[in-house]
Amino acid sequence: MIENIEEVKNQLKELSEVINSFTSEAVQLRIIDLVFNAQQKKAPDITAQEPEHIPPRPKRKRIKSKVRSLSTDRAANGEGPVSILTKLAESAFFEQPQSIRSIIEYCEVNFAKKIRQSDISGKLAKMVREGILKREKNAEGQYEYSKP
Repeated sequence: MIENIEEVKNQLKELSEVINSFTSEAVQLRIIDLVFNAQQKKAPDITAQEPEHIPPRPKRKRIKSKVRSLSTDRAANGEGPVSILTKLAESAFFEQPQSIRSIIEYCEVNFAKKIRQSDISGKLAKMVREGILKREKNAEGQYEYSKP
């Protein structure tokens, strides 16, 4: 086994004093690893090694979108909610007070367009601010729009 056990004991005592002088357990373990690995391999390299050069990933090629653009495939017909509302304001539709619900129903019947309240409420408010329409509450508490 070990021929000179007394000498090894003395070396381990000296080593334990040095190792225990460090407060960090991680440092202590690193020193022990270095000592035992030194016996297996001659003088391990403790210096920081430079990281290997990792080549950059090649950039992806962009795939052209297959979505057709509105301007190239078909022209806009100008029959959106705002344009319909503008046509109604220019016509005699607002001679009688109209609620948002009645405007939506009129568009569904006469323009065959399903319009949501949120699609026209902003434009109606803008027309009121510009003085194109006026707004008053009816008996049910709903706003009705008419020409001033």
